[in-house]
Amino acid sequence: MADLTVSAHAVLRYRQRVRNVDDAEAERALTTRAFHCAAHLGRCSVILPSGHRAIVQDHTVVTVLPLGGHAFHGEYFEKGPK
Repeated sequence: MADLTVSAHAVLRYRQRVRNVDDAEAERALTTRAFHCAAHLGRCSVILPSGHRAIVQDHTVVTVLPLGGHAFHGEYFEKGPK
């Protein structure tokens, strides 16, 4: 599988938005098989069991969006009212 790295920013956002755990546990949560597959595909996102979306770009997990956030061509948005 492709090499995968997790940015410090992604770890911080995971701890802030998903679960306040230590850095090692956050990094483990962001390096599951789904993330390795996403890294192989290129720029995309992985939906965590909590419903948060993690963004993978250039073989790096770059951030974890707030609930309801989504990405479009590398730009990150929060869903507004319909």
